[in-house]
Formats: sequence, C-alpha cells, structure tokens
Amino acid sequence: MNTLVLGSGSNFSFQVGTCLGTAGHRVDLLVGHTHNSFQVSRYCHRFTSFPPQLLLDESLGLIDRISNYCKTRRIDVVVPADFEFIQYLGRHGKSIEDATLFPVPATDTMLRMHNKWQFRSIARQVGVPHPETCLIERADQSQEQATGFPVVVKPLDMNSAHGAWIVRSPDDLRALLADPIADVRLPVLAQQFIAGDHHDLTILADNGRILAWTLQRCDLDNQTMHFTSHEYILALGRRLIAATQFHGVIDFDIRIERKTAIPFFIEANPRFPGTLIYKLWAGVNFPHLGVVAARGADAASMFTPAQGAICRHTISPKRMAELFIRRRFGRTPLPPERQGSWEQSLRDPWPYLIESVHGTLTNLFTKPPSVPPHSAAEYRRNEE
Repeated sequence: MNTLVLGSGSNFSFQVGTCLGTAGHRVDLLVGHTHNSFQVSRYCHRFTSFPPQLLLDESLGLIDRISNYCKTRRIDVVVPADFEFIQYLGRHGKSIEDATLFPVPATDTMLRMHNKWQFRSIARQVGVPHPETCLIERADQSQEQATGFPVVVKPLDMNSAHGAWIVRSPDDLRALLADPIADVRLPVLAQQFIAGDHHDLTILADNGRILAWTLQRCDLDNQTMHFTSHEYILALGRRLIAATQFHGVIDFDIRIERKTAIPFFIEANPRFPGTLIYKLWAGVNFPHLGVVAARGADAASMFTPAQGAICRHTISPKRMAELFIRRRFGRTPLPPERQGSWEQSLRDPWPYLIESVHGTLTNLFTKPPSVPPHSAAEYRRNEE
C-alpha cells in the first residue's frame, strides 16, 4: 500500500515511517525540514521537503500541495506523524480526495485532551483518578491555591516534561515564578506530585472504540521498557476514549501511586508517542494498524497485547564495538531484551547511526543550559 507520512521535522516521522516500512507499505515522506534521518532508511521510497512556513500560514496552500502529491503519486493513505500535522489534517483533511486519511480526532476533541486543564475536567467527569490540580493565572495566586506540596508546575499545552518544574514549598513556588532562568509564563498548572511508578498507556481508537493498546513502564536504571497489562488502567482508558468518542492515536501519562496503588492519569498526548519504535519491537505496530482501520478492515482482529521487556538502547558506534568485542572474545551474550533491539536496529542501521552521531556531536559542542535547583529533572533524580 502506498502511504504518505507528513511531518513537521521531528523524530516522529522517522518512527512512523519505519513502522509502516516494516509492515511492507511503500513510504513517501513529506516534511517541513530539509533533512530527516528517515531519508537514509531502507524504507524511504521518496523524500520531499517543503518550506516550514507553509504549515504555519494556512493561506499558502499546503493542503493543495498534499492533495496534488496524493493524486500524482497514487497515495492510498495519508499518515500525520506529529501533533502539528494531526491538528492540521483535523481541520483540512477532508480536502484530500484521492487518498484515505489515517484516523485523526476532531480538532476540538484533540485540543481538549491536549490542554492539561481541560483534560482535568474530562477525567473528573468520567470518574478517572487525576491529581489535585489548580490553575495559576497570577503570581499572587501561588500561595492561595497550590496546596499539598510537592507540586508539579507546568504549562497547559506542552509535553515530554518541557517547561515542567517540581517544587516542595510555597516559598519555592514563589521563587520559581520569579526566576528569570526558569522563565515560567502564566497561566500554569500546579499539580499534586504523585510518588510512584510512571506508566504510558497508548491507544488506537475508532470513534470511541479501542482497536489496539500498549501499557509500558520504563526502568530508568536499566533503560528497559517493560510491557505489561493492567485491567483497571485499561478500563479507565476505555472510559475516557468512549466518553470523548476519540478517533486516532493517543498516549496517556499515568502514575501508579506507591502508597495506595491508585493509577492517576496525569495528562494526555493526542499523537504518536516518542517510544513508538519500541512498541513496534514489542509487537504492536500502531501506524500499520491505523492504516488497516482507515481502509475499512478489522484492525482489532490483528492486535495482540505486548508483553515482556525491550531495551531502549538502539544501535550506535559505541554499541557496535561492544557487540564486536562480545562476539570476538567470547564475552557473555547480550540479555534477551537487548538482543531484540539489536536485531531490529541492524535491519535498518543508518538512521540510528546518524541520530547517534548527531546526538554525540551536539553534546560535545553545545553548552548545557543553566538549570534552576527546582527543575523537574533534578527532583526526579532525588526522588528515585
């Protein structure tokens, strides 16, 4: 099947393209950046870039360019890889006449789920556990409303812990809001910090019905993804999906409280998760299943829940040398969870090598930013 992956330039397009390519689809990539690691992938049939301002200015006719591409290249399914394009196709996708659109949520539903303050209301309405949360719109509200420290202070519409800070007291909160390095821009949320294990629940849904899902916990010490099942968490996820009639892929951040074992749904990201490639390696190919559903076939019958452990490490020059030494000198073999990731990475090594070298050079020549003492990352290191 001929697929067109749309990306704004993020790593999501590489992961989505890889998932589709391993399932046997022909993958074209149209991205708002001149370079993308998927360009050198064995699964990339054609790479085309467009000026990024086309995505920002809807009067410039990006949707016409996409429509013409689908007609000329005989595209069967259009797959938005990241949040920007999911939102864009939610508004303009009906204009594409010569290809089927991958499942995307209605724009208002997507924005409600993505906005952390509005997601709080949705979760409470359907009886899904959610941390105590207050909205801080003025700096003088910090002592009035935020209670139950420590709290997480974060923007309403960002993800991947960007802009998130964890503070222990009202004094620390006031200091954070006044800190020029932190540059906290109101309004923000002050949310109860849940001490416990972090899980991700990823769901592919068809108008309120779950077609496929994965539940994973990340072991930070061993850099390993543990895929598991939890009937209560899945039931809560099903409740949210049904109540919003969600259509597409969504990823829920969950914390299982250490003291009570209650799973708190922290926030929702209505897009593919950043760990999509590991879900593929665990046996659940969300982009492929979404393409199957878009074409009217029964994707749910093709789904098998993921179980077991997958190492987060992918291929890199350092790990290639490690593997050579292990084999050459008879050292102990790689553990099973790492063998799987090596096997998958070696099928298409160049994108992983490029990402690894780029990351290494960036770390060598880029000065790390100054981080205030109340950053989320620093707190997590102390907490764990």
